[in-house]
Amino acid sequence: MWLAFGGVYKKNIRNGGKYNLGFQIDFGPAMWLSPSFMPGLTVGPSMIFGVPLKDVATLNFGFGVPFMMTFKDGVWVQIPIGFKMGGEFFIDPMLTVNMNLEIGPGIQTVSHKNGSNTDTDVYALFKFGISFGL
Repeated sequence: MWLAFGGVYKKNIRNGGKYNLGFQIDFGPAMWLSPSFMPGLTVGPSMIFGVPLKDVATLNFGFGVPFMMTFKDGVWVQIPIGFKMGGEFFIDPMLTVNMNLEIGPGIQTVSHKNGSNTDTDVYALFKFGISFGL
């Protein structure tokens, strides 16, 4: 299980009308909690397609590659291809509550003093956050 804290950078490419299109990067420290604690980092570029629902919410769909890496007794890297679905709820023009589900295939590589290994798996991640504009 991952626990990550971090920031999000968003840049709207098209904003308004019937849909929005944007580029997003998630970044920050992360921790793998099971079966043992491993500190790490996460960086995830993605493209987001949004459909405004009135003035209070947006339904989002997207595609991203949320790269994750840990550093304990070697290096563990996961590179999933995540398909995203979620929403943003606007409390204020500069404050939103957001929820996203990402799911897709992933590739894992482990490198340590006893050798290395590569494997594939199914990636699933639920994100909940509060966003504010600067």
